[in-house]
Amino acid sequence: MFRTSEVERLLRVHDSGRFAGSPHGRELIGYVPWQFDMPSRGRGYEVAHFIVSGRKVKSISDRDVFLPTLKKAADWVMRNYPGATLERRRNNIVIDGRIGSLNRQGLVLDVSLGANIWTIADALSPADSEVTVVSPQVGANLAADMGKGRFLGAFSFTSSSLDYQHPTESPSLLDLHGSYRWTIAPSVSIEAGARFAAGSSVTGESRSLVAPTARVTWEIDEGRSIAVWFDPEMALPTYDEQVRRNPYLVRELDLTPERSFLRAGGTFWYNRGIVTMELRASFTKSSGHDVTVADSTGLRLEAVDAFQTVITAEGTVRPGARTRIRFSGTLQPSFEDGTTTQLPMTPVLLLGARGEFDPLSHLTLWAGADYHSKQNADLAAASTIPDAFLLSAGATATILSRAELSVEGRNLFNSTDAWWAGYPAPGRTITLGAKLRLQ
Repeated sequence: MFRTSEVERLLRVHDSGRFAGSPHGRELIGYVPWQFDMPSRGRGYEVAHFIVSGRKVKSISDRDVFLPTLKKAADWVMRNYPGATLERRRNNIVIDGRIGSLNRQGLVLDVSLGANIWTIADALSPADSEVTVVSPQVGANLAADMGKGRFLGAFSFTSSSLDYQHPTESPSLLDLHGSYRWTIAPSVSIEAGARFAAGSSVTGESRSLVAPTARVTWEIDEGRSIAVWFDPEMALPTYDEQVRRNPYLVRELDLTPERSFLRAGGTFWYNRGIVTMELRASFTKSSGHDVTVADSTGLRLEAVDAFQTVITAEGTVRPGARTRIRFSGTLQPSFEDGTTTQLPMTPVLLLGARGEFDPLSHLTLWAGADYHSKQNADLAAASTIPDAFLLSAGATATILSRAELSVEGRNLFNSTDAWWAGYPAPGRTITLGAKLRLQ
């Protein structure tokens, strides 16, 4: 297995894959403590994994790297060493069916049924490792006039069958919500109801929620409205949502329902003159909140009790008939219960702006800027991801009414940024696109 017996540097030659047997496809293996009788021999530690060492861990192919995790012997995941990657195959099948009422007045009934199937395989020696997840979903919404108001009902159920390397339960979530909405004044409406939710995690732990819900909306005039709401809920982020948001996560995700027993907020909408804007604010206290943590096992999910305040502003300014300025900003201080440390991979501040100009009716030129503040990589804030300011620009042209061509440049100044801890974001990139509308 090794071409040298020197303790100071062990070189591993690939014994499978595209570079099997190549003397150039080698990797540096870290110091092996029991070669120095640390700990004493014969106590079972000899079967433990070797540790990949060095700041740069590469073979001759960035797609063929041997990266053992210390979490458990059968689990092989991507490690966050700069430049170290593996060959991951991702297959996704989506089955979705919906039926609903065409008339949205009076009695309205919508029903949906679907399934999401994921297979993720990591190609590593000595053997590939694979997981398969099947997530069925069913939902229904009902609305009907009752007396002087309107009844609104919603039902949903989701579950996941997990083919992991170790025994797990099937996480699931059932949600039932009913409310009644009526108008108490020409411009003021009230909606009051109740929610029941029950779910379980991959460990079989169960939790439930029974809570009232309420919403008050005041339509001040045609261009202004205010709403305040109280809406506790339970949510189960699906396997599909997690791996689409972060494709570098370990394969065997611990899916846990999040129980937000205190969840309240408000919205202000404004549309007058050249300005359209929406301001939203919410406060949530929850258990089982998913955070992405980077450590020696890779990128994984961890469920924590959390406090989160989110204030978001989005809008558009139209200084001219052919000019638009879009802006957005989010302030989101988020802490684990009992601490004042910002949650991992959750920047406190996000800012964005984009200017658009139409020199011709079929041509749009745009330029934009995005900023995110520093992010913690772990719960203890022992490591961080620096803040980043990125500039972009592009153009879109419509040709013959049905074809659209676009060019887009991202990170024009080639600024350093990272998607996740140990996973650098792309530098300067240019993208060409084409769309064809058949109807």
